Amino acid sequence: ALNIIDQVVIPLHDYFHRRFSQGHNLILSDSEHISLGVDDLSGKPFSFKHMLNMYEKATVKMEDSILILQTDINEAKNACGASQYRFDKLVEAIQCGIKQLRGEDVAMQTKVPFTLVHCDLQPQNLIFWRQNDVSVNTEPYVPNVACILDWEEAALADLRFELLLICRKVCANMEQATSVWNYYREVTLSKHQLDIGSLEPWLKLEGVHSITTLAMQALLGGGRNPWETKPDLICKIDRELLRLISLGMKSCRSALSSGHGKRAA
Repeated sequence: ALNIIDQVVIPLHDYFHRRFSQGHNLILSDSEHISLGVDDLSGKPFSFKHMLNMYEKATVKMEDSILILQTDINEAKNACGASQYRFDKLVEAIQCGIKQLRGEDVAMQTKVPFTLVHCDLQPQNLIFWRQNDVSVNTEPYVPNVACILDWEEAALADLRFELLLICRKVCANMEQATSVWNYYREVTLSKHQLDIGSLEPWLKLEGVHSITTLAMQALLGGGRNPWETKPDLICKIDRELLRLISLGMKSCRSALSSGHGKRAA
């Protein structure tokens, strides 16, 4: 993860930091707005606040789906054996999470430059190389990044989105994620006198994002994979709710299925 930060993220972000410090604005054509995934709600690059607006709109759609698909929801409850599970409670938990995150967004206001973010800098999307004089059998060796693949999810956004996704998708645990985030934070503070703040609000945002997308899948007929059923999705939702509870979002407890709810109480 640190190699990805050093060899990909920091050099790319440095370019946008220079433009930002010189007072340059990013002016995009209509085609660039589409190809770079700019937020459809405002025509601006993605930010913490814009994502919350999207989740808020999603909860309205979910409330409509709950009314229309009440019979189907009851079948999902019975199938997973979670008789106390209620999608309306889940929507309420998402709404409470959005409200809390709006407060944190105000509290952590730090003006950062929008940058080009890849949004999926995982090892499977990278090509690596190693020096010929380094033996992989003699000592642990972290290869260098040679090329970045799969830019279809790239967007203009708050630079912290890239860092967040690396922390969630590449790091193995919270300790590693915090270490990676703080490393980038120290580099940015030293080079650009910019403090990006702490990781925790962004982990909460990502948790609300995951729960919102999983809930919409469950309400609209199953997961992305043909073998993924509503019970599977509900278990994933519970996992994300428990993660948010551990980060201090206690309002998520009411949305847990019955088994998890007892353990989290």
